[in-house]
Amino acid sequence: MNQSANVDVLIIASNESINLPHTLPTVTPWANKIFVIESGSTDNTCEVALSHGAEVVQHKWEGYAKQRNWALENISWESDWILVLDADESI
Repeated sequence: MNQSANVDVLIIASNESINLPHTLPTVTPWANKIFVIESGSTDNTCEVALSHGAEVVQHKWEGYAKQRNWALENISWESDWILVLDADESI
């Protein structure tokens, strides 16, 4: 864990194995924790996320806003700030 980071990252993903290898390296150097909320991908989204140090949390797809809100309410966040990124976004 990066002791100087005060930001956790949330990425909502389904079938994003093509995008996550670009997105995750842009946050792993400075994020405290990275959570990928995954909803039944048929590609190797979970494996890609794990290989980049993210924690994968499974949750059935209920729509983007409900996924985000579920994650914000149910994950044990460690930082004061949470950055929400789409799987195809990068910093």
